[in-house]
Amino acid sequence: MQYEGFMSVPNIIGKLDIYKNIELTYYNEKGEKIVKQLNGFFARLVQHECDHLDGIVFLEKVKGPNGFSTAENINKYNLRESNMEIICKITDKDIGEKVINMENSKLRLGARGIVIRKDGKIAVFNKSNKNEYKLPGGGLEGEEKPEDAFRREVLEETGCEVEIIDTLGTTEEYKSLNNFKQISYIFVGKVINDTKQLNVTEKEKNEGAKLIWETPEKALELIAGCFNQLTASKYSSVYSTKFVVLRDRKILERYIEMNK
Repeated sequence: MQYEGFMSVPNIIGKLDIYKNIELTYYNEKGEKIVKQLNGFFARLVQHECDHLDGIVFLEKVKGPNGFSTAENINKYNLRESNMEIICKITDKDIGEKVINMENSKLRLGARGIVIRKDGKIAVFNKSNKNEYKLPGGGLEGEEKPEDAFRREVLEETGCEVEIIDTLGTTEEYKSLNNFKQISYIFVGKVINDTKQLNVTEKEKNEGAKLIWETPEKALELIAGCFNQLTASKYSSVYSTKFVVLRDRKILERYIEMNK
């Protein structure tokens, strides 16, 4: 079940049965038959548009009066999280540590993802003094929406203004040694203006932060390859950084798979 809306029905959202994985068959402009396997956001998008072609709007597919909500309540009660596919859940076990029970853990919300230029290369944030490669992003501030946080973080870390063109899903990190949980909203942003002015923090400067642009495949190689080469800084441990690197590897793997 996922929430769906339509611009012609403002402020009303409905909960629908939507397939997460579909097979799409179509003919291109040369009359060639194309068959593709789609999942996640793209699968949802195709189903939505095919309903339009059949003259169907989401109102007809909502099951019962309790299936409706408003856009305001979706934001107020953070229901958007249930509307997104979970890309990965990372625990201490995934980085070779023993999992311990978590009680009243601290929760942090973040926004991060893929920033892509016209040439197809994506932004990678390298902290050379830690041997770390990661994707742009960071935590939400105050009542900030994930989309706004993503655009802000990208502008700070890459100097680029972006248009969000896709939502990949969410990631969850459970750092039991720190009694800490993080949920991140994952977006794809297309560069619409490069100011060439990074606004990194003093902490990031001390960690040797620099921006590089690589193909998605090369970026994945760098991120995956640094996992066992990480060193600690005075700001963060190898333990915490391993979560970052593994999370971003999973995000990038999902992005590459969806764009084959």
